[in-house]
Amino acid sequence: MRSQSAIGTAVTAIIWTVTVAAGVFAPGHLGELTRIVPFEMADAVLEETRARERRLRVLPSRAVLYFVLAMCLFPGTGYLGVWAKLTAALDGLGLAVPSARALRDLRRRLGAAPLHALFEVLAGPLAQPSAPGARFGRYRTVAFDGCKSVKVPDTVRNRAWLGNRRPPVLAHLPDGSVLSLIGGVKVRIITAEVTVTCHDGTSYGTSYRLATTLLDHRAWPADALIALYHERWEHEIAYLALRHTLLAGRVLRSGDPAGLQQEMWALLALYQALRIAITDAVATIPGTDPDRASYQIAVQTAQTLVTGARGILAGATDLAGDIGRAVLANLHTPTPRLRPQSQIPAQPLEQAPARQARHEPASHQDHHRDPPGPPAASNTPPPVLDTDGRSLTPRHWG
Repeated sequence: MRSQSAIGTAVTAIIWTVTVAAGVFAPGHLGELTRIVPFEMADAVLEETRARERRLRVLPSRAVLYFVLAMCLFPGTGYLGVWAKLTAALDGLGLAVPSARALRDLRRRLGAAPLHALFEVLAGPLAQPSAPGARFGRYRTVAFDGCKSVKVPDTVRNRAWLGNRRPPVLAHLPDGSVLSLIGGVKVRIITAEVTVTCHDGTSYGTSYRLATTLLDHRAWPADALIALYHERWEHEIAYLALRHTLLAGRVLRSGDPAGLQQEMWALLALYQALRIAITDAVATIPGTDPDRASYQIAVQTAQTLVTGARGILAGATDLAGDIGRAVLANLHTPTPRLRPQSQIPAQPLEQAPARQARHEPASHQDHHRDPPGPPAASNTPPPVLDTDGRSLTPRHWG
């Protein structure tokens, strides 16, 4: 009797086209994130930092640049494993299979400068001014902080390179804040006891410092700035995404300062590229708070697309992409913003607990700020105004 397969008619063949760069450049991609970090951008930063090879190699610098970015997208995978993910869908192209030592040497040859330059290209405000939490009065809300909790290998050279600094006190202001310098930029530092009460009734708090370039304590009252703490907290969410979602708490790979610099710039560039994909997707639904987007969903989708070499080149009718669709399909439930209660102690900077900001404010900050308004005509502290000139009361800060 002739045997028949029960599943013979239940099988479907799915065929898709993979489009990558030609020849030895084929492994140089980041899946759908290549739309945000396209080949032209990679070549430009390599050219700008003089890291491009003088003669075409089997493993060109562009491919190495994408490899370092992919290395951060797959932090728990070894060099050979990362390379295997970049080439998993590229069978039949006759690509080179480098050793782990060769990939390590290629990292050193590339250096940190191209990744630093790439981050500078990608960095900048992403949310539209109308997005919830994007602005305070006429200013865009921006926070700078020290990324202290990313773990690095405990080596003599790393310990000698990393250190702490205390900003000097230039003047004490009537509201208890002080004028200081951070990286040559004049700032006003406000110390406050902040208590946050959660939805379940639990509360926690401690002493925090806010460093701001808004130096006029009359135009920008300390309590109004401290009320922005819940927006500043989103900076911690960025570190959470770096430490746990991307790195999964792992120690960075590099055992020397040069390698650490390259790895950190690559990690920050990758983080920003993912945030661009998320923000672009959320912007398609006006009024949606970007905080509702799942960074983990974006990372997982990006990893899958790298392994499949999918979405490398943008289609004319596919603006959101698979990452954006996955994010929009898994938006968090809207929740009210936390409102911190603060007390501004009038105490010298030296007496407050040490909590310093190591990173210097970016030079492009002023380019994203509206021109300042005219000075107050009297000694009466002017109200904080929104973009339409209306008084900004505490109910506008949420």
